[in-house]
Parts: sequence; structure tokens; C-alpha cells
Amino acid sequence: LMSMLQQGKKPTGFRDLAFHLFGGIEPGGLNIVAANSGVGKSYFLLNVGMNFVQRGEFVVYLSLELSEEMLGQRLDSMMTGIESRDVLKNIDKVVDGLSLVHKNCGSGRMHFKYMPTGSTVRDVEAWLKEIITVYGRKPDLILVDYLDLLHPEDKRVDINNLWLKDKYVAEKLRAMCMEHKICCFTACQL
Repeated sequence: LMSMLQQGKKPTGFRDLAFHLFGGIEPGGLNIVAANSGVGKSYFLLNVGMNFVQRGEFVVYLSLELSEEMLGQRLDSMMTGIESRDVLKNIDKVVDGLSLVHKNCGSGRMHFKYMPTGSTVRDVEAWLKEIITVYGRKPDLILVDYLDLLHPEDKRVDINNLWLKDKYVAEKLRAMCMEHKICCFTACQL
């Protein structure tokens, strides 16, 4: 129990979610957001990441769907209040807004990475080790967008059996997070 107290939970920045998670997310835990297509799972993950960054924490966002540029544009929009479709038309305002946000976030940072669909948890872990080497620290939170697009390492697992594939991949992803003691959020489609 003392170990659990010392490890501590990390708040998501959402009061109602914190209530249901008994205070926050645990390092090593895998949290899965499930919803229909087009509901806003990626935006939710970005919001959780932004909340961590604003507390000065280090977040890595791995997308198997959206480009790094698209994710950056979405985050710029969220942090400045400028509509995503207007970000490129208002670059000076975005830069000014991000400068202000940066001052308030201190050492908080978010790193985006695109990986092709079909990547495996082994690929994610190799990238994570690279991130740790480059930044000299492990991230406080890893966001994987999204679980359904990761493939199992074991070629005997039928990728057409989505339940079995996602179960196998989720177990591997959680094991990686447990090993590195990193909080993780991912999403999957219903």
C-alpha cells in the first residue's frame, strides 16, 4: 500500500473521469477510450495530453492515423483557441498564443510521432527507447492513437478477428507500460 501511495496517480484534468478512476491514472496502466468513428477520440487524447503538458509533464503522442503536422495543428488550435481550420491563416496569432502558453507550461512538452498502420508494440517500444535517449528522460504519458491500428507481433493471430487481435495488442501495450512505469491512454473504435 505504501508503494502505491508513493507511486501516486496522475490526474487527467477531467474531474468526472478522476472520480471514476479513483483519483487519476496509474503509471503502468493502460486506459482505453472506446467510441464510434468520428466522435472525437483523438481530440480527447490530445486534451488529456494537453492537461499533462500544462502541468509541466512530458507527453508522447503516437498516431497510426494522423500526420504529425495535423496533430500539431489540432493542438495549436486547442491551446490558442483559434479554430483548427484558421490556424494556417493566423500564424502570427498562433505563435503569440503558443508563446504565452509555453510560459505557463514551464518544462511541459509534447512530442508527436506518426507510425504506419500495421506497426507492432515492439515498434512502439523501440521508438520509446529512442525518445528516452533523445530527451534523456522517459515520458510521463504515452498516447497511442489508436489501438485498432496496431498489429500483433505473433503472425498466428488472425488480424481479421478484431477482438482477439485487440486483446493481444492491448496486453502487450500494457506490459510495455508496466515495464517502463508509464501512464498510457489509447483509443479504439466500437
